[in-house]
Amino acid sequence: MSLQEIGKITHYFPKIGVAVVELSSPLRVGNVIKIITERGSFTQEVGSMELEHRQIAEAAPGQSIGLKVKEDVHQGSRVFRLEVEREASFPPVPVGTITHYFPKSGVAVVNLKSPLRIGEMIKVVGHEKTFTQEVDSMQVDHAAIDVAQPGQVIGLRVKEKVHEGNAVYKIEMEAEPSV
Repeated sequence: MSLQEIGKITHYFPKIGVAVVELSSPLRVGNVIKIITERGSFTQEVGSMELEHRQIAEAAPGQSIGLKVKEDVHQGSRVFRLEVEREASFPPVPVGTITHYFPKSGVAVVNLKSPLRIGEMIKVVGHEKTFTQEVDSMQVDHAAIDVAQPGQVIGLRVKEKVHEGNAVYKIEMEAEPSV
């Protein structure tokens, strides 16, 4: 994956978790974006966008859109679109299988086949739903870890509901631009 800067945040409404983004490139519902703030960064999928209080599926350069964000942001934060390369070029790497899910905490138990690190992108593939997310929290025996090894059984915070037997893949990323 590569990153392309697509805009800046011009305003943030913390009570409703909506950022106003002035776009310099097109954006569509379903795109995966990375927002870089002065305190760090996070990645999320665009679930919905609004233009002048109406839902839209895509937005053009020069438009200012309302975007629901999962973390607090600030004016001037930069917004990037993750460009997904063709799967033939960068096939996902099998990481493991989900053996249990705790819905109240949003944590999946994963039996690992490959190493996994905080900050890496994963794809969870299920019968009903597939989603992509950044690994932001892992635990072994209730202790936070940054790197997990093959053979370990880990707790992994997931952004959506998962099911026993769902497959977890690591998505290789290209180097990110310096900010």
